[in-house]
Amino acid sequence: MSKERITITVDKKLLKWIDTQVKSKRFA
Repeated sequence: MSKERITITVDKKLLKWIDTQVKSKRFA
């Protein structure tokens, strides 16, 4: 169960990072 929680946390951080990359490329 704790392993799944860690995966979810990493997933959210990864999604946030991807979103930031997409936005910075769009405005670049």
